[in-house]
Amino acid sequence: MQPRIGILALLSLLGACNGTESGADTAGVQAPAARHGIELADVRIAELLYAGMPRVPADFLSDAPPPGSGVVSTYHLQTTQLSPGGARHELCTDDPNQARAWSNSVSGSAETLVGESASDRYFEFQRVRNSTPVVSVRARVFRCAYLDRSTVNLTDEQGPAGLLNQRPIDAAALRNLSEYLWLFSTYNNADHAVLASRAAQSGGSLEHEIVMAQLIRAGSGGCDRVSVFTWRHRIDATTGTMAREWVPLWEFGARQGIGGVATC
Repeated sequence: MQPRIGILALLSLLGACNGTESGADTAGVQAPAARHGIELADVRIAELLYAGMPRVPADFLSDAPPPGSGVVSTYHLQTTQLSPGGARHELCTDDPNQARAWSNSVSGSAETLVGESASDRYFEFQRVRNSTPVVSVRARVFRCAYLDRSTVNLTDEQGPAGLLNQRPIDAAALRNLSEYLWLFSTYNNADHAVLASRAAQSGGSLEHEIVMAQLIRAGSGGCDRVSVFTWRHRIDATTGTMAREWVPLWEFGARQGIGGVATC
């Protein structure tokens, strides 16, 4: 249970909107009212973005390589890597030889195949990139029996999200997939932070949303902009057909100074 905001704390938070920097005691300041279920004050959201960590909640899906792996690049093969033009989406096949052939075509002579593995969700090809520094590569191809993304166009923020063929389809399966897809999205980059990953309510539909904040830097001396938005996946639990949407929630200004972070 979070404490209620006292008058002094509220005045302090409002003062930050006029340039007051977040000094010694902002960690416990709550937003005046939870907006869209997010109780973090704007200044705390900005602090997360400027710090760059943590970028996801503690219980968010992790796909980190083993410790000591050095520099690792993990990606899913996409249509445009094989043939430029057309809709861009991840490839899928249930044939390991086809998956390997695609991976060989994309990697060429610049990478050496050192291993491969398979799960019930994808085929993975481990390679070493001949570069300085040496880069370990994990190239993946979805199994169509798990996920078919052929209806997706990744250049669009919204629209079809593919066909989930895993059964049963429940809230846990949708959360796992949503967070996994986030790992390979443009949102998994600097100046982004996940504020919440949660089931969403929409009648009888099964939905999951990832609420994020993005820092858009204004340049030297300017007031940066923070955009808070949600990335939502909706699925038909009978057919597995998915759709995705991007919904803006709110924005505010922020800056980082010698004394700390302030809204502006």
